[in-house]
Amino acid sequence: MRIRRAPAAFLGGSVPIAERGREIPVKKHPLFDEASKVAAEKGEVVIDGPDGVAVSLTPEAAIETGERLQDSGVEAAGQRRLGDTRPAAE
Repeated sequence: MRIRRAPAAFLGGSVPIAERGREIPVKKHPLFDEASKVAAEKGEVVIDGPDGVAVSLTPEAAIETGERLQDSGVEAAGQRRLGDTRPAAE
């Protein structure tokens, strides 16, 4: 069985995701306070993240991911400043 990962907005929360007609609770993930290492290698963008996570992206996917990370980072910082730490609605 293939398990789908929750959208980034739900990581660390308890919002369920659907898998073949049933709900699977999202596991609580550790919160990291160090940025991932990123490098351009042979036309790919390589991300070396915490907990041994390694991802290779096309330049286009990396640019889109970067924009999404920046938007979500600004939103999360605003939530923290206002004391609202609930997961955002999708």
